Amino acid sequence: MMPVIRALCLFFLTLTLIDGAPLSLRGTEQRLGLGLYVDILEDPSGSLEFSDIQALARKVVLEPEGSKSTADVFRELRGQGELAFVKSNMLRPSFGFSSSAYWLRFKLQNQMDPNRMTTRVWLLEAGYPSLDYIWFYYPDRQGNYHKVTGGDKYLFKERQYNYKNVVFRLPDFEGEKEFFIRVQTSGTADLPFSLQTHLSFTNKVVNEQYGYGLYFGIMLVMILYNLFIYLSTRDAGYLHYVAFILCNSLFQMNLRGYAFQYLWPESIWWGHQSAPFFLGLFTVFGFQFTRHFLNTRETAPVLDRVILALMVLELGISVGALAGLSHEITSRAMVIGGALFVLVAGATGYRTFLKGYRPARFFNIAFTVYFLGGVVQVLSRSGILPFNFFTEQADQIGFAIQVILLSLGLADRINIMKKEKEEAQAELLESRRIMLDSFARFVPKQFLNFLGHESIVDVGLGDAVQKNFTVLFTDIRGFTTLSESMTAEENFRFLNSYLRKMGPLIHSNHGFIDKFIGDAIMALFPESAADALQASIDMRRALYPFNQSRLQQGFDPITMGIGLHSGNLMLGTVGSEDRLDTTVIGDTVNLASRLESMTKTFKISILISDAVRALLPAHHHFRLREVDTVRVKGRTNPVVVYEAFDGDPEPLLIDKEKGLDRYLEALGYYKIGKFDHALALFQELSREFPDDNVPQMYVRRCIKLKENPPGPGWRGISRMVMK
Repeated sequence: MMPVIRALCLFFLTLTLIDGAPLSLRGTEQRLGLGLYVDILEDPSGSLEFSDIQALARKVVLEPEGSKSTADVFRELRGQGELAFVKSNMLRPSFGFSSSAYWLRFKLQNQMDPNRMTTRVWLLEAGYPSLDYIWFYYPDRQGNYHKVTGGDKYLFKERQYNYKNVVFRLPDFEGEKEFFIRVQTSGTADLPFSLQTHLSFTNKVVNEQYGYGLYFGIMLVMILYNLFIYLSTRDAGYLHYVAFILCNSLFQMNLRGYAFQYLWPESIWWGHQSAPFFLGLFTVFGFQFTRHFLNTRETAPVLDRVILALMVLELGISVGALAGLSHEITSRAMVIGGALFVLVAGATGYRTFLKGYRPARFFNIAFTVYFLGGVVQVLSRSGILPFNFFTEQADQIGFAIQVILLSLGLADRINIMKKEKEEAQAELLESRRIMLDSFARFVPKQFLNFLGHESIVDVGLGDAVQKNFTVLFTDIRGFTTLSESMTAEENFRFLNSYLRKMGPLIHSNHGFIDKFIGDAIMALFPESAADALQASIDMRRALYPFNQSRLQQGFDPITMGIGLHSGNLMLGTVGSEDRLDTTVIGDTVNLASRLESMTKTFKISILISDAVRALLPAHHHFRLREVDTVRVKGRTNPVVVYEAFDGDPEPLLIDKEKGLDRYLEALGYYKIGKFDHALALFQELSREFPDDNVPQMYVRRCIKLKENPPGPGWRGISRMVMK
């Protein structure tokens, strides 16, 4: 009597309409998950024909009551030996490892406007690639059903769409139609079917290609990166890690359907057996990497023996997959093995960390992230967390982060292992460093590099090299007079305070100081003339706050002159066997020094040669104006010299810019001997800009040249007699 009452109660509690409400296709939806819109029947024997299913579909549809899931109802039905369609209450129907066949039934109602010129194409997609057999039954206009097949037990080329998941096109239909799907697999019975428009499907595929391309790209980069490090260090841990990443990547490609699509579309058997094979090897190499990374032989000997035993077990799974062991057995074993790997490796990491093994830090963080990624994926498939791209791919995201963190951990581990050796040599190295640093204060490191030496001890008498440099000469105007008013101690204090301000500005612009000559500085710029000019401007600008400080202390302000020239010079050593000095010699050095002297004649701060100007970038930002064409004593060819006035005080800089066009016009008249025109313009500039010394100089010149005309050979060239 009780079984009858229980059956009646179950009937009244779970009875629903035989013809449930169909899912409407209005043409506005882009993607519809079928999880809550299907009725599912479990066929434990897998022997039911389609005609049997049609008959069962006309009977009662059970609905899970209370907190029961569809899977719970199936367990009850199996216990009673009954077959019935059960309404799904699972967003993503999944029934674990099962040899049963599952039939899904759903109804669709096409509410598209029949008068529309185009028809929207709808696709049915199986969201889990690793399903063996998928049969889709659809009715034609006369109500007769047709069957199309898919799954990884069929060659990939037989699919309707060249895609990692099985996709069927729904036929064009009007009104309401009923559809059926049969699924049977030796792995996990995961049934995430969805309907989507062709446009939605295309967009999804494009986004997936980006996402998976990024993921597998990261894996490839990390494989190559760690392989290169292995080849350079020969540390076996990197080789284990490369194999670990490679096997996981191949397993993920298999699990996501990309391996069957791209790597072995013609091999059904290998497509099935490769998943447990690669997961087994992934676990083996993962355990071996764990042993090496954590040094478990010494830090956790008991766990080390456990890991060795599990490695043998996992290797057996891989060999079993190759030997033809059933996919169902190897699949179950690989899931258990993968779970054991995460748990045992994670436990080993925390155990060794608690025992004070410092390299376990990165290892523990990495495995925690990987574990959390797996938890998120399980929770999303259980319906606890929302199901989306990120929760679905949480394990892959977690593994990608793990891979990166473990690479950092390997580097950290190697650093720690080398630390003892480094500490043993630290005192000697520190002593050597102090000695070399002390020498470097007298001989620039760049000087040694150009001579091809690493250390001052390698330098020999006569070492020399020819190079192109920009040479900077600068000194303090009137230093002799200034120094006479100071004691020797005050002289040294003043010079050091000045040079401390100027030296870093040279270094920050990629130059180096060759020598100090009293108050003068000679610096070399090997990279570009623009560096030297920028350093000159920075030094000129730094003089303003320096003078402000001197004024506050009751001292007079100082001025400076800077000359720049570019060209070849010889850099090397001179002296004797017991006393060496480094120096640079050549016409380039001499001319730079003379240009610095000319700044006194022209009463300007920075003077550069035409060679420097020619080396500046085409669209440089420096403010330049031509000052003169001079023939220096000892040189045949004249030199065109330019003033760089960026470092001038703001009012003077504005004046020079404002009068630049008229100045150049006047200079042009001067060069061709039209001294009346030149004099008029230079006098106009002198009256308007009295602080600009160059026009005043040309006023004096023009007056003299008018009184004593230079003759027909005039080219505007001045002769400088200073050395």
